[in-house]
Amino acid sequence: MGKKFGPGVSQLKRNWLQIVGPRLANICAPQKLTGVKGSQTLTITSKGSSAMLIQAQSTQLLEKINLVTGRGTVKSIRVIQGKIRNNAQATCLPTTSSKINAGFTPKQLTALDEQLKDITNPNLKKALRELGLGIIKKP
Repeated sequence: MGKKFGPGVSQLKRNWLQIVGPRLANICAPQKLTGVKGSQTLTITSKGSSAMLIQAQSTQLLEKINLVTGRGTVKSIRVIQGKIRNNAQATCLPTTSSKINAGFTPKQLTALDEQLKDITNPNLKKALRELGLGIIKKP
């Protein structure tokens, strides 16, 4: 089904933290993809007035989203205000928990996540992130 219709919103939900980063993952979540493969619209639900922030960054978000879904799959973003049903942080890999990230500076974590942004396989990304954290931790 994925070959005919493209990746679903579940793939975006699984990788949302890596796609948008922790700042945006706390204030928005992907809800649905509509349209046909190659010209889909992603509907994102955001908390309150943060919809304006998301919309302002829509060009950059589209680039990152299409890294996961495939080049040119999602053509536009629709942002609606509302309650976020699934907190993106809860559905992401366990390596994103604050307990595991304790002892690292935000700059170190951001730099590591930036280096891993193009990895689409979640298991590989998780393993590489854990390896990276281990390397950073060594004195």
